[in-house]
Amino acid sequence: HAFGRRVAGLGAMGVVLALVLVVQSGRVGGLSARVRGLFVAHTRTGNPLVDSVAEHQATQSTVYWQYFHFTMFTAPAGAVLCAATARTEARIFLAAYLLVAGYF
Repeated sequence: HAFGRRVAGLGAMGVVLALVLVVQSGRVGGLSARVRGLFVAHTRTGNPLVDSVAEHQATQSTVYWQYFHFTMFTAPAGAVLCAATARTEARIFLAAYLLVAGYF
């Protein structure tokens, strides 16, 4: 029992030492700005996840047209065709997925 603890302790120390050596050698960088942001005080809510999401703004409708112009017309037609023809479980799932994805 004591031997197992000693082996686990030495193994943990070896892993920490290896991490320190790799970071010090410059092969792996430090913490990213996103990870460091988890440790600073957050002013709005105190929750870093809520604060990061609150910074986002709604997408403009022109962006949807810019990226999905042709798909915006063909995807609903494809969903209807999937649901209307040869109703298999796979086609019904695909039609339901397309409708739910389009809504959100």
